Amino acid sequence: MTTPAAREARRDARRRRRQAVVSCGKRAVAFLFSHVGLAAMVVAYSILGGFLFQALEADHERQVKVRQPDVFLIRLSAPMYEATHENAPRFKALQNQH
Repeated sequence: MTTPAAREARRDARRRRRQAVVSCGKRAVAFLFSHVGLAAMVVAYSILGGFLFQALEADHERQVKVRQPDVFLIRLSAPMYEATHENAPRFKALQNQH
């Protein structure tokens, strides 16, 4: 048979071990949640920022997309237009000769 003091000592040892495990578990959970929570906040901030940017810039983006083909055609056709108008008098002179 064990003495009451020995039983009490074993109970205290188990209690200290349980407290150490619980304390270590609490620290691990706090560490994980702090990093996971921080990562979740970064993801949420990025998503909300994307929606906000889209809401603020959507009209301007549509205007740019509508206007972009016009700018492209002007840049493409301007050199051809200038080349033909610069040479128009010579072309007319050639036509008149024949």
